Amino acid sequence: MAVHLAQSLFTGRLTLSIPFIASIPGTFSLEMDLQVIDPASLRLVKKGADIVASINPYCPESSNIRIGPRQDSITLLSGEHEHPDGLLAQMGELKAVALEAAHDNQVCLIGGGSDPWDKAGPRRGNPGGFFGVTVRLGVRSGDEAIRLAHGLRSFIPHMIALSASSPFQGGEYCGLSSVRNQCMNSFWPVLPASIQSWHDYENYVEAAPGAMGWTGQPWAIAPRPDLGVVETRLLDASLTLEKACMLAGWMQVLGEWILRQDDVPCPVPSDEVVNRHQAALLGIQASYAGADGRRVSLQQSLLSMMADLHDVAQEMGSTNHLQEIRSEVQFQQTDDQWLRKQWRWGLDMESVVRAMIVLFDGRQLREVARFMPERSAARVPFAANRLQADFGL
Repeated sequence: MAVHLAQSLFTGRLTLSIPFIASIPGTFSLEMDLQVIDPASLRLVKKGADIVASINPYCPESSNIRIGPRQDSITLLSGEHEHPDGLLAQMGELKAVALEAAHDNQVCLIGGGSDPWDKAGPRRGNPGGFFGVTVRLGVRSGDEAIRLAHGLRSFIPHMIALSASSPFQGGEYCGLSSVRNQCMNSFWPVLPASIQSWHDYENYVEAAPGAMGWTGQPWAIAPRPDLGVVETRLLDASLTLEKACMLAGWMQVLGEWILRQDDVPCPVPSDEVVNRHQAALLGIQASYAGADGRRVSLQQSLLSMMADLHDVAQEMGSTNHLQEIRSEVQFQQTDDQWLRKQWRWGLDMESVVRAMIVLFDGRQLREVARFMPERSAARVPFAANRLQADFGL
């Protein structure tokens, strides 16, 4: 990303200029982290580089599958899309290529926002075993990017709750919906309220270059001038590819709705902090304080928001996707609830990871079955035959 110094005609002082490369408004793209799992130990294994190396470099999808920073994950990167169906089609192609390469290396791929076995937690500069979904929304200008980033800020708890998929730490259920967001909240500041225009952003970066959201300390939601988008990094990696694409489609509709509003009031800072921690702790069962200070259930706030988005979703051809999200909220069928359900069934951590492997893609069952312990189905709830029955394989 080019950053230029321009000389002011009035003061003669060199000032910072950050060009914003406009993109097509209403488009969106997705990055999704996938954990690489050894089917024998059911732990993370550093074979991300092997997976990527196994992909034919002449394959069109090869440039959209990358190695994770710790080598124990890979990332699928989409292009820009106008509709969730197009996004799902491309991401499905990437998933198929990645699964084939994983099979060649005798490993499996799963979603989920954290390494279920990790005990250490994050350290500054080292995010630990955390995995996310990044959604990018295209905008026309830097000023529009700033307005959208501030508008999305009011819905941070909603994003956390809808994507929550990391209730385990150290091989145990820890009582949270999103360990990843509870830990990373202190590392992800929001766009400062003093930045109300692109000019303000340039002045901010000039005064504090190390705080730039796209090159330095990451912001939870921030403009990306080099891509012409607003980038959201809050979402846990979903348990399935379909869920990640569905959430990205919801974000697209939400972004368009926000830009059509004169103003999107944000809760007071103290309520913002509580809202974020509540969402990470309890997911859609959390409470939420709006801009008026009135506290309601986050589930109720989400359902009300879905109703507000209906007309925009209909115009964008995304009504079905919005309805799927609404149904998931109404019946409390989010990823964190699914994982909690496995734990309540009395499964050990190994069995939960096996279930995650099959949920991400049932074709991986053959890898899991090779290492299933020779014990009765009564003692091993996720024996191969039980997996086939539970997931309709």
